[in-house]
Amino acid sequence: MKNIVFALLIVLSTVCHAQTSWYKPEVDGGQLHGQLMQREDRSNYYHRLPDVIKSNVRAAVWNLSHNAAGQSLKFHTNSTKIVIKYVVVEGHSMNHMPATGKSGLDLYATDLNGRIKWCGAKRSFGDTIVYNYSPIAKNKGFEYELDLPPYNTVKSLQIGVDEKASFKFSNPTDELPIIVYGTSITQGACASRPGMIWTSIVRRELKIPLVNLGFSGNGLLEKGILDVIKTTPAKLIILDCLPNMVRYKKSKITALTVNAVQDIRKSQANVPIILADHLGYPHSEMMINEANKAEISNEANLAAYKKLLEMGYSNLHHLTYDDIAMPNDGTVEGVHPSDYGMRAYSDAYIKMIREVLYMPKGEFSTQKAVTQQRDSYNWRERHADVLSSVKKENPKVVVFGNSIMHQWGGVQSVGYPCMRGGDSWDEMTKGKAVINMGAGWDKVENVLWRVYHGALDGYDSERIIVAIGINNMNSKDSENDIVEGIRTLIQAIKLRQPNAELKICGIFPMRSKEREIEKINKSIKKMAKGEGVLFGNPGLLLLTNGKKVDVSFYQNDGLHLNAKGYRRIVKDFFSE
Repeated sequence: MKNIVFALLIVLSTVCHAQTSWYKPEVDGGQLHGQLMQREDRSNYYHRLPDVIKSNVRAAVWNLSHNAAGQSLKFHTNSTKIVIKYVVVEGHSMNHMPATGKSGLDLYATDLNGRIKWCGAKRSFGDTIVYNYSPIAKNKGFEYELDLPPYNTVKSLQIGVDEKASFKFSNPTDELPIIVYGTSITQGACASRPGMIWTSIVRRELKIPLVNLGFSGNGLLEKGILDVIKTTPAKLIILDCLPNMVRYKKSKITALTVNAVQDIRKSQANVPIILADHLGYPHSEMMINEANKAEISNEANLAAYKKLLEMGYSNLHHLTYDDIAMPNDGTVEGVHPSDYGMRAYSDAYIKMIREVLYMPKGEFSTQKAVTQQRDSYNWRERHADVLSSVKKENPKVVVFGNSIMHQWGGVQSVGYPCMRGGDSWDEMTKGKAVINMGAGWDKVENVLWRVYHGALDGYDSERIIVAIGINNMNSKDSENDIVEGIRTLIQAIKLRQPNAELKICGIFPMRSKEREIEKINKSIKKMAKGEGVLFGNPGLLLLTNGKKVDVSFYQNDGLHLNAKGYRRIVKDFFSE
């Protein structure tokens, strides 16, 4: 009887194994997000720093760089189960940090409309750690981000999904990252899980790539790490080392901070830099020596900030103790933030970063930049292709829009239905550096996301043309929502491309919505004039004398144009 049971268990085990497809990122094309110098060799795929850096940093820093803090994997799947199996090198927990925080994972899903959802798992910690996310509701596919252990070294990892499910790793784009150099707090102590580290919250909410260079007890503004930072192009650099620098005298803290900024500025003249204060010790009223340490380091930080400004350095920003406003119960043991403290810390940073990078979050949905994804093509891959193209081509004319633009011409997306007006596009753009950034199903807030995330960075264009809004109408956004969203988009574009001529096009006519669109376009025109940009309405050429859609210019849906429709508007669309 025992033999029969044992045999059945083997069969069941084999069947279960056969129902799961396993993927190893280092073998199956996955690239880590948040990893510096990714093309350099590493003795371990999950190490934060490459082997070539070893001789330039102290042993303590090098050893801590083996921990996977801040790194993540992204993948897209429609599976109803996700199982992660992995092995770590060290013990699972610490006396002030649980196993889920030191050695655990975190998984977040982004749905088709850019909404982020946290995923809970069944966990088991042993020689092999297992996180089981199942059952997941049937879906058309989510993009997942898997945060890796912040205080442990990953030896091996594999991701399992339903055998018949789709699966593909989503690799990093060319968007410049935020680089954070800090202490144990930056590395992740003492969040209950990786997703609650302040850097993870910032990355997730702003959707900007972020590199975590937090080294527990060793955030000391050292040359070896600064050399890596200054030679890595960044969107923003944060220096948050004061909690480890309290061991130094005030004058040394000031000198090290000034020297760090000067060193970075030699290679990155315009990158914004945030100098963060010590967050303080909530128990300092009872432990006066602790209070003095934080106050002295913050005085030194302020002195460095003022000195750098006096020396003529610009684009420097000071995150103060008052900005951080660490709550009284915000730490685990008076030093390291709990989840409550991490939230306060990240809120302070997010507020400042939005101001520094001009990424305001308005009250309307159209002013809140989000991603999107559809079955017919990979929207993030199209964005990645755009970033790669602008890096190579230095375009002089840029076009933003939805599916009407996407289907017109230029480089198309893999799997996208078709190109309907390629002949007129090619004739008009021949010999000119023009890039079509149109993307199917885009709304105003999706274009805003792409502007915030690198679509206009790193080059100087001469003209930018925007034709967006019909998908917002179809989603029941109000006239005011659309107008104010486009206003925010105009402001974001002008800040990033101040020398480019900006033209806003009216929403193209759609069958049965001609009058509604005419009304909204009048408001868009008035707003564009107030913002000092051009307004064009090539869609008027697609109407009959009775101001109805001329069906000869349209596909059967009365929304998308045919080749004749594109040829009808091409000159007016590109006119100055």
